[in-house]
Amino acid sequence: MSSRRVLYITRSLARVEAFLAATDLSALELARQAKVDDKTIRLARKGRWNPTAETLERLESIVPTPDT
Repeated sequence: MSSRRVLYITRSLARVEAFLAATDLSALELARQAKVDDKTIRLARKGRWNPTAETLERLESIVPTPDT
């Protein structure tokens, strides 16, 4: 895997994990929005997950983009 791709994945994971830690939304609500299982959210919040590319993409789709 290229270093550029690893960096992209690492940044995506960090963005999703930071969002999940900061939001007040429940695991059920986040899972509904991202179309993933709520267990995925619970494991991610505990730092005990290894998401597939599809799961990471779905979760990243609900992370708000910073204002520019």
